[in-house]
Amino acid sequence: MHELNHIWFAYFWPSLMGNGPEALVQTVVYGLAAYLLIPPFRRWINAHFKAQHEANAALHAKLDHVIKHHPDIPKFVDPKSRPTRGADGKFTARKDTK
Repeated sequence: MHELNHIWFAYFWPSLMGNGPEALVQTVVYGLAAYLLIPPFRRWINAHFKAQHEANAALHAKLDHVIKHHPDIPKFVDPKSRPTRGADGKFTARKDTK
């Protein structure tokens, strides 16, 4: 319990006495309270994250298409088939190149 008291009064509480950190903490607390208590704000946040997720999914689909149809990009190599060092310290051949 002494450690928690020390952390609070030695680190967190003095950092709130400045000009910037208390505004950051206040913003986070108010944002969390708004997310929990105001349904339109929650819908807005969830829609924003959903749009970001869909944009990322579209970007991944485009990149997969480019990788599939570009002749200079090598095929994906399963990490389990990568070469490993044997007991003698030399690399063994990949499974897909035998």
